[in-house]
Amino acid sequence: MKFRQLPDPLPDMLAWGCKIGRFSFVITLETTVPDDPEWQGYTASWKRALGNHRAIRIGDKPWQTFNAAEAACQATYRQLRNPQ
Repeated sequence: MKFRQLPDPLPDMLAWGCKIGRFSFVITLETTVPDDPEWQGYTASWKRALGNHRAIRIGDKPWQTFNAAEAACQATYRQLRNPQ
């Protein structure tokens, strides 16, 4: 997976995207967040690349690093490719 920075989607937010196969992944970081540490960090989501599908959040809490969010995207992609 190779993430590339996306144009600023919203003020105070950074975003990186990646399309692989039939799926697209996005990692975001809000640069201003509430004081609640549970909402601070990187969030990740995925969706089918074709069609009008909603994004699905990966994990239940933000990750503290970009690398951790990227690893979660990679794990999700493996599960999508090889469902049990």
